[in-house]
Amino acid sequence: MDAVKAVMTRRSIRKYKKKDVPKKLIMKLIDAARQAPSAYNDQPWEFIVVKNKETMKKITKYKSKFMLDAPVWIFCGYNKNKSSTEHDLENTALAIENLLITAHAMGLGAVYTGGYDPGDKSLEKAISKALNLPKNVHIVSIVCVGWPDEEPGEKEMRPLSNMTHFETF
Repeated sequence: MDAVKAVMTRRSIRKYKKKDVPKKLIMKLIDAARQAPSAYNDQPWEFIVVKNKETMKKITKYKSKFMLDAPVWIFCGYNKNKSSTEHDLENTALAIENLLITAHAMGLGAVYTGGYDPGDKSLEKAISKALNLPKNVHIVSIVCVGWPDEEPGEKEMRPLSNMTHFETF
């Protein structure tokens, strides 16, 4: 699948077959993620791969239950000790998009989960404890990955003319 087709046809997948995703494919996803650009080429990313259902259950207490059906979770974050800028969130988001597009191109399904409430630290604490995160590592998203067990429908998109401006707003 070419890059443009992968971008245009990627959809969030929330239903997965009960089939393992081999480590080799997971490493390919992370390799694609790390190819993303980053400010000053800091590459502050950290990826924690979780397949353990008990660890997942500790987190789904605060997140959507559908996530438990995914055979693999990839916690995507950044390490403040590996960064010289304040662009860690943007840098990590770029890496996550590479991971999502690559998963789709490889025939895998994936979904970006975020939704961290800055006023409620319970999810952040649960993740930190479950993954034994050092204080300098911050999670941006949990990406659920697996073999898709659903055919997503068409995605409703805002018209380009409603979001594209030339020269001025």
